[in-house]
Amino acid sequence: MTGKVTNERLRQLLLDLGFAKGQLVANNHRVFRHPDSRCLIVLPDNRDADTARAADVAGVRDHLARQGHLEDEIFDRLMAEDKLPAT
Repeated sequence: MTGKVTNERLRQLLLDLGFAKGQLVANNHRVFRHPDSRCLIVLPDNRDADTARAADVAGVRDHLARQGHLEDEIFDRLMAEDKLPAT
């Protein structure tokens, strides 16, 4: 995957896919919940403009693919092209 993935872009992708932004939990992490699939993703609530940690990007990519929300190839393309799916 190429391109800079910011924390804001990664979180916005989850929101665009129907995840709801939840509460802050231990160590300044934010919970995102998908109401239909009950999928949970927890990310550090870091600054929007900062580059997302590679482990967080890879974890979200893998989790979305395994839960049937977004295929790996589509995730990579969206992040590389700086295009997010329409809500």
